Amino acid sequence: MEIRFNAWGCIMQSKRLGYIDIAKCTAIVFIVVGHMGIVYNADVIVGGMPSGIVSFAFTFHLPVFLILSGYFFREDAAPSITLLKKDARNLLLPYAVTSGLIVGGCTLAAHYHGLKRKAELLRWVQAALWGAGGRIPNALWDVERIGGIWFLLALFWAHLLIVSTHKLPAWARLLTLAICTCAMSISAHYVWLPWSIQAGFGCAIYLYVGMLIRRVDGFSYKKPIAFVIVLMAAWGYVILQRGGGSLASQDYPLGALTMLGGVAATLLIVSVCRSIETRAVQMSRFMQWIGRNTLVILCVHILEDDVIWWGQVGAWFTGVTGGRPWTWVLVLLIRFAVDAALVGLLWVIPPLRVVFFPQARKKGEDDSTEGR
Repeated sequence: MEIRFNAWGCIMQSKRLGYIDIAKCTAIVFIVVGHMGIVYNADVIVGGMPSGIVSFAFTFHLPVFLILSGYFFREDAAPSITLLKKDARNLLLPYAVTSGLIVGGCTLAAHYHGLKRKAELLRWVQAALWGAGGRIPNALWDVERIGGIWFLLALFWAHLLIVSTHKLPAWARLLTLAICTCAMSISAHYVWLPWSIQAGFGCAIYLYVGMLIRRVDGFSYKKPIAFVIVLMAAWGYVILQRGGGSLASQDYPLGALTMLGGVAATLLIVSVCRSIETRAVQMSRFMQWIGRNTLVILCVHILEDDVIWWGQVGAWFTGVTGGRPWTWVLVLLIRFAVDAALVGLLWVIPPLRVVFFPQARKKGEDDSTEGR
């Protein structure tokens, strides 16, 4: 496969890597699973998702996305106006449009829930402008969280930090990013800034790990069994300790081990995805399609996550099924169906199609999200 770099430092490919898209599919599925389990958990309501599944999802879903994003980023890419414009188009514009849809959807839903529409409008406008992934106690202002699309803001800041360190030697760059992660994690205990700045700077090290993996061709070569066992042990320990943490708030319960578990999980998942690509062709094609559209899936998922009160929906289904242990599976499938319907809706609206589907842009227009 031919690999070329464009002018602003992102890899351009003549052919997509199928197993990368499959890995992205796996990650986005478990993002939905993790968010579902937060509000519809068996520890809180009968029939809810087992908490072990939730903690399992949080050990790897975002590290996979960040590391794969770094895998397709050029190590010596330098800051430029072109980079800023393209990141603004590919990350900030989808954030802004999704936030607008969230504000509108939550305001319209206010009447159904017996809430004041003006108050809800103000609450969600503030959330959109603040751009936090969660309600963090040390925030400068106590505002609602916008939800999982904080990731788009964070990725913008992470890209900016990565290119700002492009002149450093590899060891100095890694050390700088590690120190930055520590600083962001520590500072989160005292103050939380807007626009997910700390989350972005703290997550940048994952991108650089992806760049280092590409340098050694870490996704392609067959790994020795001893190395696989070490990876499984590292990820398994984080799973057993429920140490996945929250990248949105820069919370790493096991410190560096939390991050190591995410890296180990990514390497293992990509290895499994390579096997799926070659041995399960039909499933592979479907998963690759999902992986190519993770941007729009993430955005519509967070839209419905904010607008629909899934805890109440789950409670209703618990009553209908009598609290059967598989009730959460039914609710999750319905949620996937809602996401699929919203993806289709955005596709048929031309202005939104251009924002959320990079492949719909004019021919010859450079696309920095392709392959991420």
